[in-house]
Amino acid sequence: GHDFNLLTIYPMDMLFHRDSYFNEEEFQSSVMSWIVNASHAELLAQAYYLGFSMWREPTYPLVAQTILSNRRQWVFGVYQLNTIGHFKPSDAQTTSNVCWVSPVMT
Repeated sequence: GHDFNLLTIYPMDMLFHRDSYFNEEEFQSSVMSWIVNASHAELLAQAYYLGFSMWREPTYPLVAQTILSNRRQWVFGVYQLNTIGHFKPSDAQTTSNVCWVSPVMT
């Protein structure tokens, strides 16, 4: 079946409308935030679809690949969901989610 999404591509146009307000560091932070939030939401939905929940942690990692682009600049991201339990005490956390985001490429 087709239970997993392999790649998601988002337009970066909304971020570039605000480009004049951001310096380069703030823009990169905004892009990273977009990829982390979009990828996490996508993988959380997939995890629930596959039967995992707050009470039943994933037994294997789920991975999302994300691209943001305005056709001139590109940002690539990879997010790995290892846990859904975000409200555990820090000493009870045994796993964490991982995200990698590239710099803006032209």
